[in-house]
Amino acid sequence: MSSCVGMIVAKEDIMSTPVLDETLKDKYVAFAVPADQLLCSPSELATFCDLIRGTSEELSSLGNETIARRLLQLRKLGQPRGGLPRLKK
Repeated sequence: MSSCVGMIVAKEDIMSTPVLDETLKDKYVAFAVPADQLLCSPSELATFCDLIRGTSEELSSLGNETIARRLLQLRKLGQPRGGLPRLKK
């Protein structure tokens, strides 16, 4: 997995707002694709990012790298600490 993650890690400030975090969590569950799979598949990631950007004006200017980086941070954080919820199988 580390090779997949390496392609999206950028040295930029990550927009971390309650709006972005809640949108990522909600759409992640609705999209129903594991975060690791999203981060390794450019086409699935692009579709997911388009979905995120389409939810509000505030998020419309975010790049794929910014969204992917925050998604990775939330995945690492884990649900018990406010990160991404586990997907139901």
